[in-house]
Amino acid sequence: LYGRSAVGGTVNVTFAKPAFDWRGSTLAEVGNHGMWSVSVAQNIPVSDTLAFRIAGDVLRHDGYMATGADSADDKAGRLSLLYVPNEALSVYFWSQY
Repeated sequence: LYGRSAVGGTVNVTFAKPAFDWRGSTLAEVGNHGMWSVSVAQNIPVSDTLAFRIAGDVLRHDGYMATGADSADDKAGRLSLLYVPNEALSVYFWSQY
């Protein structure tokens, strides 16, 4: 928490770095009020020194009120790159939408 009588704090988000194998994951959820969610992530090894990871999330929810309040239509995407030319150096870039 920051400051006296602070209501909030910080959120630390860490993403999985690319790996040099074809490991991936998929998570799908459904619920009431038209809720559904899909999360997908996939590692893409290009060579022994270069790997990418692509991930995406989609969340859709109709909401609880007749006016449509509390509805959700969220999309997110991440692309990351890991370059490890030798044991002394690794370069990690990522972008998020």
